Amino acid sequence: MSDSHTFLVVWADADTPVPDESTAEKLASTVADEGGELLALSPVSDVVEVAPSRPVPPWGAIARFPDQETATRWHALDLLPGVAIVVPAHPEPVW
Repeated sequence: MSDSHTFLVVWADADTPVPDESTAEKLASTVADEGGELLALSPVSDVVEVAPSRPVPPWGAIARFPDQETATRWHALDLLPGVAIVVPAHPEPVW
């Protein structure tokens, strides 16, 4: 039986500060309440390509959820400002 997840990737606008430690703990708790896990929340570094029309976001976050419904429900709480994309994971290895 395969185990599928949905990932929510969030990146901030240039003027949005990096969430502090207490905010990160609250975010992790609310993600866990939805059956997910906050996998990353940090400033963006090691950028390979920078273009004036596509500025590098100051920080990004990645959370894993059991399915798309819980990922979109959590994002609708609007606890983490920024642009988000919901990415379904492939249930089986791709290679």
